[in-house]
Amino acid sequence: CHGELARNKPQPAYLTTFYVCLATGGSLGGLFNAVIAPVAFKTVLEYPLAVVIACLFRPAASSSVSRWTRFMDLLLPLLLGAGAAAMMFAFHGADSKTVAGVLMVFVAPGVVLFGFRRRPLRFAAAVAALMIASSTFMSANEHVVFRSRSFFSVHRVTVDSKIGQRRFVHGGIVHGMQSTNPALRREPTAYFHRSGPAGQIFASVQRKPQLRVGIVGLGIGTLAAYSRAGEDWTFFEIDPGVVEIARDPHYFTYLSDSPAHVDVVLGDARLKLADTSDRRFDLLVLDAFSSDAIPMHLLTGEALDLYARKLSETGVLMFHISSRYVELKQVLADAGMTHGLVCFERDDLKLTEGDIANGKRHAMARHGSRR
Repeated sequence: CHGELARNKPQPAYLTTFYVCLATGGSLGGLFNAVIAPVAFKTVLEYPLAVVIACLFRPAASSSVSRWTRFMDLLLPLLLGAGAAAMMFAFHGADSKTVAGVLMVFVAPGVVLFGFRRRPLRFAAAVAALMIASSTFMSANEHVVFRSRSFFSVHRVTVDSKIGQRRFVHGGIVHGMQSTNPALRREPTAYFHRSGPAGQIFASVQRKPQLRVGIVGLGIGTLAAYSRAGEDWTFFEIDPGVVEIARDPHYFTYLSDSPAHVDVVLGDARLKLADTSDRRFDLLVLDAFSSDAIPMHLLTGEALDLYARKLSETGVLMFHISSRYVELKQVLADAGMTHGLVCFERDDLKLTEGDIANGKRHAMARHGSRR
C-alpha cells in the first residue's frame, strides 16, 4: 500500500493536499480502532478486516480478465477455505504437531495462498476464507456463553461440560477458571491452586486473624476463595468489563461466595492505591503481569515505594509473575532489595496430568516482607 501511494504521488504543487489526505486517513483509522470498534464489535474484527482490505488493494498482474477468471477468483478461495477447515478438524490435537499435520494445516494452505498473490481479489478472498476457517475451528472447540469487549480487551466466558469448568479468557490469556460442581466451586484453581505458590503464601500469612488484603488485578476473583469471615479484602481493577463478569454469579461465584467483606475499586491500581491509608494491608498481591502486555508503571521504583508504604509492619508483598514473554524474577529481586524487602521465590512448574485435569496451572511468585 505504501509503495502504491509513493508510486502515485502527485506533482509537487499538490503534495500538501496529498499529505493532508494521508494524515486524515490515518487519524480516521485510529479513531475507528480506538473509539468505534470497541463499541461496534465484540471481537477484534477490525484487524482481519484491515488485512483483507489491504490484500484487496494489491497491484494486479493484469487489468483485463475474462469472466471465467473472475469466477475462479471466488471459487478457488472457497475451496481453499473448505479444504483448510477440513484439515484443521482432521489433524487437531496431537496430530497437528506431526510432520503431516504441519504440512497439511499450515504449509499447504500457505503455498496455495502464495500462488494467488497476483490476483488481488482472489488473494484477499483466500485470506478471508482461511481466517474464517480458523475461526470456525476454534469456535467448534469451545462453548462461549458470554462475549464482550471493552477499551482494554475482548472477554469470553466459556464452559467445558466434559470436565465441569467455566473459564474466563481475557484476550488470548486464561485469567481464571472455576468448577461448576457446587462442592468444588470455592476451591481456587489455575495459578492460585492451594498446593501452589499462592496457597503456600496464604497458609503462612493467615496465621494472623482478620487479615486486610489488597489485590491488584481482579480476574474472576479466584483469590477470594482464600478469604475468611471477618477479613477485609479490596480488589483493584481497571477494566469495567472484568468487574461485570466477576460479579455475575451466573458465570463465577468467587466474589459472591466469599465470607469476607469484599470491595472492588475500579480504576488504575497505582492511583487508587495512593488514595488508601498507609500501613493498611497485611498482604498486598500484584496480579497484573500474566497478560501479553505488562503494565510497566506497576514495576517502577516509585511503585515499589508505594507498595511498601501500604504494608503493615508485618505485611507481605506478593507478585504473581507467570508470564509468556518477560522474565521478572531478577528484576523484582533487585528492586525488593533496594526497597528494604527480603524476597523469596516460589515456583510450581512441574505439573502432572492429574494436576492439569484438576484445574491447576504453572505458577511463579515472588514475595517479600520488611527486614
